[in-house]
Amino acid sequence: METYGLIFAAGKETRFEGDKPKALSMFGDVCLLDYNINILKRYCDRVFVVCNEQNKKWFATYDTIVIESGKGCGHAVLTALETINPERVVIAWGDCILTEDVIAKTLNVATFDDCLFIPCVYEDKPYVRIERSIGNKRGFVEFGKYNEVTGGGYHDYGCFVCNRMYLLMHLFSFHKKYYKKGIDGYVHKHGNEMQFLDVINETKIRYACVAFDYEAKSFNTINEQKNITL
Repeated sequence: METYGLIFAAGKETRFEGDKPKALSMFGDVCLLDYNINILKRYCDRVFVVCNEQNKKWFATYDTIVIESGKGCGHAVLTALETINPERVVIAWGDCILTEDVIAKTLNVATFDDCLFIPCVYEDKPYVRIERSIGNKRGFVEFGKYNEVTGGGYHDYGCFVCNRMYLLMHLFSFHKKYYKKGIDGYVHKHGNEMQFLDVINETKIRYACVAFDYEAKSFNTINEQKNITL
């Protein structure tokens, strides 16, 4: 099965306030982006960095997919998936530190097409809380940035595995429902952007949480980045 890795580094990064994109942060003498690419290359046929017109100069030495940013991480994924054609994709946020064991085990269980596989870890105060489906009760996602999170729960590792066409179909369903040409954006309770994990709340996509015990590492500010080790 042909598999592509996509590392997203196309956000506005207003909280980071660094002199270069978060994905290029250095941990000692190791660049985060190179570290993550090296992990994905062990399992993916190709790995792309998804950037935007404004920051593409930083990624000139990488294989890139250049998109228009400002419409949310979900829209970024939708746009990137429209430009490639592998059977399966591994999606990773550029400010997350990937763990090889997490990638390997998730790909190992992702053996059927009609499901979004989400590596997760339980946290007492998750930034994003993913409620798993139980029986006929559909799961949902709560977002800390919108003050929705209620109690502990499963938080994603910032990476996801899915059949490309299956995920594209559901992201387009979200887009068709909420995108308005007049404002060139989305009309949704979470603002004018398309949040990637809202695909769980707003479509009939199936998903499976793949639980791990390792700490999930990501950062939004320079201070948070300084407290993380690879």
